[in-house]
Amino acid sequence: MRYLAKVFPDKAGKFIPADPVLAAKIDMVANYEPHVYSFIAKSAYPSLGFPLYAGDVATMDSTKENVAEAAAAAGSELLNIYENKFVNIFLKDTKFLLSDELTIADFRHAPVMLFAKIGCVLPARLEQYLKDVEAAAPGYAEAVAGTTGFASPHWKK
Repeated sequence: MRYLAKVFPDKAGKFIPADPVLAAKIDMVANYEPHVYSFIAKSAYPSLGFPLYAGDVATMDSTKENVAEAAAAAGSELLNIYENKFVNIFLKDTKFLLSDELTIADFRHAPVMLFAKIGCVLPARLEQYLKDVEAAAPGYAEAVAGTTGFASPHWKK
């Protein structure tokens, strides 16, 4: 995303703020996605039948009976991260993640939240955030339609 924004500044440059301080904060939030996704994988993959990594409770015969408990614990921590970091910090005073304009951080996190909804019920602020991203990004809904169609039957309500 950073590459495209810099190579095609007329089309994608707007997704990286010109202000270097804000750009650094946006990078920080965008780079937070792997941490969040580790909890999404642990909370959602077992119910989807996706393979997990070696050592996960779902991959070892001796711990398979703990899969539901482990998924619930990961979902609980995922919700904690979303409430404490995203709702209370990253979206506290802005429409999008640390900005009132779409940035690469939004393109990194919004699609991932479609899988997060399998592991936990998203706070209302994040549901609104997802609607705001869809409204502000032409083609976004079409781009994530396959993911939404696949994941939505498994969403927690």
